Amino acid sequence: MSIKSRLKHIVALPLFLLAVLAAQFVHVVPTSAATLTWTGGGDGSKFSDAANWSTGQVPVTGDSITFPGIVGTNSLSLQNDLTNVVFSGVQLNQTASSSYGSTNYTISKLTLSDGATIAAGPSVSNAVTPYIGVTDLVANGDLIVNSYMYPSKFTVAGGLILTSSVSFLPGSTISGKISVSNTGLSASSNVTAASYELKSYGSLTFYGAFSSPFTTPISVASGVTKAALSFYSINTYDSQTQTSTYTDKDYTLGSPITLNSDLQVYTDRQVTTRLGGQITLNGHAITKQLGSMGRLFIGDSEVIPETKTTNVTDSNPSASISVAENETTVLDGERSYASVYSGGILKGTGKLDGLYVSRGGIVAPGHSPGTMTIASDVYISGEYQAEVLNKDNYDKLVVGETYSGSGSPVSLDPTSYLNVILPAGYAINQGDQFTIIDNKSNKDVDGIFSGLPEGTQFTVNNVVFNITYKGGDGNDIVLTALNTGKDVSTPNTGAEKLSLVNPVLVAGLGIATAVLLVAVALTRRKTTK
Repeated sequence: MSIKSRLKHIVALPLFLLAVLAAQFVHVVPTSAATLTWTGGGDGSKFSDAANWSTGQVPVTGDSITFPGIVGTNSLSLQNDLTNVVFSGVQLNQTASSSYGSTNYTISKLTLSDGATIAAGPSVSNAVTPYIGVTDLVANGDLIVNSYMYPSKFTVAGGLILTSSVSFLPGSTISGKISVSNTGLSASSNVTAASYELKSYGSLTFYGAFSSPFTTPISVASGVTKAALSFYSINTYDSQTQTSTYTDKDYTLGSPITLNSDLQVYTDRQVTTRLGGQITLNGHAITKQLGSMGRLFIGDSEVIPETKTTNVTDSNPSASISVAENETTVLDGERSYASVYSGGILKGTGKLDGLYVSRGGIVAPGHSPGTMTIASDVYISGEYQAEVLNKDNYDKLVVGETYSGSGSPVSLDPTSYLNVILPAGYAINQGDQFTIIDNKSNKDVDGIFSGLPEGTQFTVNNVVFNITYKGGDGNDIVLTALNTGKDVSTPNTGAEKLSLVNPVLVAGLGIATAVLLVAVALTRRKTTK
């Protein structure tokens, strides 16, 4: 063997021994890493009790742990009393049960490896669903969460990737960005993060109680759809009157916003939202989300959708339509379903299978006036605008002919509003009846129009109406005129008004005037002779 070869062997041997020695001190996930399922078979609370785990062994670094739903149990408090054990993941499995429910695990602490996932297991019918909340959750790198979590304190060395909602305990810190997709995340002063990134169907939401200044950068990822910022109002609900009271809310967001896809902004009822930070559009747009009822400003400019009218005349019973803010849709064809959002108006004499009118939306059947047919069901939370011209011409919704549900085909939310309009030329006689909703099913109407309980009398122009939700064949919404009234469209000379008030008086005045004129004429004749 040459001297050169001998030297190679002499150098290689110590290097090999050094590598073997170093491996003893470097963390390597054990090849025997296991998945352990909590059974609670031991003392029922401590991680260190091997009898609490399905394998009969205590978890070690690299293991993944699973928590099942436990029938008949709503809350369990567990103590992780293991030292320096880093888990590779957590799974939450539903458990079949004859009754629905959830199991809430509160765990004292968990430390997870880089890239670990807190995941929901397979869906099970009629299941008990487990959730966890961790008092001290530490992730040594990125953390992925796709199962709902109760309030937890997060300390994440990397980024937090969310596909399910989480709730933060005070003092939570995320060193990287929080990425949100397919869920809504509530903005909270309990957490600090480098930034927020919105992906498809991801929303960062602000509720009425949120008042802290918010300046954390927000971005929308490339190639995503329906990323949103959502701002909700403050309201209180009275269960006895079934009404909500809203308080004005003004949000000012100081965050810089960078768009790599379009961004929608939802503003709730009586909400004003102001995006005051630097906006980088990169060729994309910020728009108000369908259903927004509040106001949106970018800087000093208000975002107001363009006014437009859409005519739908063809028959496509498998397609649906949405009517947006500042849009009027005239439906004279056929569609499956229509949603009328705040600021939108639906008109026409067409046919639908179902109709939803949100708060701030308007349905006004016909073409001043006319009938719209909804084969199955209608839900009105907004306004029903009903024009009444005479007993043969008035707005009508014909509803429920094919309805097969267990509820009612006609549902009126406590916020629903009936706006009766008497157009030019109206002529209404006492006793005239107007079936404004013809309920073709055998189900009663569910709910009432706001302020109009059964039998209420109300006045429009000079006509007094009575409303019933039990009219027609027993379940129609019918208005009955309690007096006669009509639109006087001829010019007002004064004489017509007077004759309408007292025709006898006018006739008497006419005779007196004629006598006076004759007397004047005779006097003049005598004077000229």
